[in-house]
Amino acid sequence: MFVRNYFAVGDNKVAAQLIKVVDPSNAQFAGDLTAMKNMEVRNNSLRILYRLHQTNTAELKDIIVPILNVHKERLQNKLESCAVDSQDLHDLLKEELDLTTDAIDSPNRPMETNLIDEAKEDKGFLNIVLDHGKE
Repeated sequence: MFVRNYFAVGDNKVAAQLIKVVDPSNAQFAGDLTAMKNMEVRNNSLRILYRLHQTNTAELKDIIVPILNVHKERLQNKLESCAVDSQDLHDLLKEELDLTTDAIDSPNRPMETNLIDEAKEDKGFLNIVLDHGKE
């Protein structure tokens, strides 16, 4: 949670760079939506933006949501004009559209953590060894 809170507040250059990756005015990453080399960068950025937007909606919604809405609209237009014979490209664009939609809607989704819930985990090897002598 600390990392999300750190990157989701204030004048943070990392968050600004992540937003820039999907900003349509940035020709380097978002100019050509079909450039395969940039799709993975945008997808990873969208996954991180999902978490940041979810963590600090109040501060980021006015910055992130308008840019993501434009990106979503561009993806929808590209999907409509995508050639029927390029199913792979269609699937990749659809995945990016789904990630964009998720990032926009992230404040309405349950918060998830990547930390292991120790109460639910089985005892580790060391604890098993230590407990073995107590029997």
